[in-house]
Amino acid sequence: MQVQDHPEVFPLNYAMDGPRIVFRIDRGAKLASLRQSHLASFQIDEVDEEERRGWSVMAVGPISEAVDAADIRRLEDLGLESWVTSESVHWMQLSPHRLSGRRLVPL
Repeated sequence: MQVQDHPEVFPLNYAMDGPRIVFRIDRGAKLASLRQSHLASFQIDEVDEEERRGWSVMAVGPISEAVDAADIRRLEDLGLESWVTSESVHWMQLSPHRLSGRRLVPL
C-alpha cells in the first residue's frame, strides 16, 4: 500500500469471506491510504527452513471498507482474532482479480 509518498508492507492476520480476503485495521495512515486506493495487493508466504521449501501467493484487486452493519456482524462471526485492540477497528475486504504464486523447492 502507499503510505504518504512511498510503498509500505505490513503484517496482517486475515480470514477468507468466500472469495474475498478480509482483515481488520485501526484508524491512521494505513486506513486513510486504503480508503483512497482503488487497488491493493496482499501477499502470504510459508517457509520451511529445514526442508528448504516454501511458497508465496500474491492477490491483487479492488479494496473496500465494509460499512454495512449486517456485513460487519457477519465478518465478526468469521472468528478472526485480530492483534488490534483499538475500539476503532475497520474491516477491509480485497476482491482478488489477479492471483500469482510460486513454489520454492530445493534443486
